[in-house]
Amino acid sequence: MSSFRFGRLWSRLERGGRKLFSTSSAKQRAFNRIFEPKVLFIQGCILAGGFGYSYYRYKSHLEHQEWQANTSEYVKSTGRPQLGGPFTLVDTSGKPVTEAHFRGKWCYYYFGFNHCPEICPAEMEKMCKVVDAVDAKYGEGTLTPIYISVDPGRDSCKEIADYLKDFSPKFVGLTGTPKQIEQATRHWRVYYNVPDLYESREDYLVDHSIMHYLMSPNLEFVAFFSKEYTVPDITRKVVKHIEAYNARTSPF
Repeated sequence: MSSFRFGRLWSRLERGGRKLFSTSSAKQRAFNRIFEPKVLFIQGCILAGGFGYSYYRYKSHLEHQEWQANTSEYVKSTGRPQLGGPFTLVDTSGKPVTEAHFRGKWCYYYFGFNHCPEICPAEMEKMCKVVDAVDAKYGEGTLTPIYISVDPGRDSCKEIADYLKDFSPKFVGLTGTPKQIEQATRHWRVYYNVPDLYESREDYLVDHSIMHYLMSPNLEFVAFFSKEYTVPDITRKVVKHIEAYNARTSPF
């Protein structure tokens, strides 16, 4: 009986040993594959891509900080920021549009890009609600929402027209050449950064400042609103500015 039990025990130990060595060999082979040239190349590409993206985000962050510092200093030195100015762009039908086309209208500007995954759609929806609230109080067409794309490489006139269908027919969509966009954003002190890789890829993102700008009928800058402002906040301020403007310009 003892020899029988001993035989069974030995058999189990033998099988366990083979399994152990077999598992160890598999682990060793898997470990060795890590250092194969093909695997090392893939690992290098992943690390290089991660480093490149991190550097791009870091550079964009520094540029945005510089833009914020410059804008803050400009506001401190001038009291009210002198935003807005002359521009020449094209609308969704390809017709040239200048700032003079909006004289006599309250205008509500936003700079963004069609491929923005979350922020731009949320801000555009916010704008629609503000415009509807103001129009309900003062009449249809009181406040004109204007969307200017900072990504002219991808956002054509037709694509902007299709994009704006998801929001409101009240929107005016504008774009232009990269030089025209650069000139327009400079007047508004809008920060944006199209990555250098845009020439060879279609899935890039554009860093940009998230602001709404309110302009009076005489083309003067009135206020800007960051993304922290809610629809009721913006609506109250827009109404306040319209009331103050009407009080100043009314002949009675």
